[in-house]
Amino acid sequence: MNKRETHIVTGMTRDLAANRVEPSLVYDAHNIRIRVVGNNSTLLSVTNEKGTSEFEITNADATIKGTIIGSASFTNTLVLFTVDAGEQEDYIYRVDFDETFDTATLSLLFDGAFCMHTYDKGLNFSIEHPIEALAVYENDEIQKVYWVDGINQPRMINICKGEQNNPDAFNFNREIGVGAKMSITKYNSGGEFRPGTVQYCFNYFNKFAQETNIVDVSPLYYISPKESGLAADDTSGCSFEITLSNLNTDFDFVRLYAIYRSSENATPNVRIVGDYAVSKDSDDSISVVDTGTFGSTIDASSLLFMGGQYIIAGTLAEKDNTLFLGNIKNAVPNIGDIEVSTQSGTFKIKDIHDHTGEDQTLPVELWSRAFDYDGNPARFYPEEDIPVTAYTVPKITYKYSKNNNRSSFGIKSFKAREN
Repeated sequence: MNKRETHIVTGMTRDLAANRVEPSLVYDAHNIRIRVVGNNSTLLSVTNEKGTSEFEITNADATIKGTIIGSASFTNTLVLFTVDAGEQEDYIYRVDFDETFDTATLSLLFDGAFCMHTYDKGLNFSIEHPIEALAVYENDEIQKVYWVDGINQPRMINICKGEQNNPDAFNFNREIGVGAKMSITKYNSGGEFRPGTVQYCFNYFNKFAQETNIVDVSPLYYISPKESGLAADDTSGCSFEITLSNLNTDFDFVRLYAIYRSSENATPNVRIVGDYAVSKDSDDSISVVDTGTFGSTIDASSLLFMGGQYIIAGTLAEKDNTLFLGNIKNAVPNIGDIEVSTQSGTFKIKDIHDHTGEDQTLPVELWSRAFDYDGNPARFYPEEDIPVTAYTVPKITYKYSKNNNRSSFGIKSFKAREN
């Protein structure tokens, strides 16, 4: 019969020679884990670390495509990131184990083949850039995995939402899209505002996920009667109807803000008017009447930082419900490459800045000009002369009609001899 010995290990020491270590101690060990005993205890315990073992996927015909380049785990759930380099397709899988970890079910969270066919772009995974992921359990309906790879912006997926195939839906800094419209109508009754000006802006957000930068900002509207001013200690009864249309249906909600100023140089007061669900039918509009009597106030400077910037991170960590990103690179495009489209063609910003008065190849709508008080073109910026025949400025007679219901974009007049 083979001889068997059982050792109860109570600790580890490296201060003695290996042949002089007591039986209750070890000189070296493999496959162990040192963990904290109790939530607030400083006592450490050594436990056995189990190795790998095979398990069976019970789904019929379920397979994992591509090469695994990252993973994250919850108690009984494993999230895998894979890439099929040959087909340039990215995949995210969810593996749910039983209590014994002998069997599991496989589900697809992101289908790279479908995404490439629908959006003509994927998640840009790369075998050369492994993924570092962090699993954060919030509740049964919100289980998030954050990840970075050093070549794309930080991303997040809630694995409880099932299959999600929009590649932009995971990005920290999401694409806003174009075409959203905001219109405002002022009424002279129905509200309660202090004298001053108000303007409106909005952004998109998803609950428990990302919010975007400010999408659009309205001109200033004057808080006063239509045909007269208002004393500083008075109250205006005007109200404003804000209509949002052609919204981006990739987001669940819009948040509408009102920016109030009591005077030109006063610190603005920002109020959240409300949050409104975005209809999946892009033809539907959101219409809100702001009376100035509801909403919640926030710090005005927070509008400057909503949505964040496009960055690339190489590592991440979490502590006390705060996410930390490391090895950050800013991915802001070079402003010199921005193009401006006109009826006469497309021109780069740097070409416009380098233009001189003698070379009149740019369209007149892009010329920088100054005018004298009679409305005649004076000199080309900075010094070159421009022939009057190159651009004719009609004489304009200004009418000073009293209509404070117009926005600041609708009032463009100057008094006599002002320029």
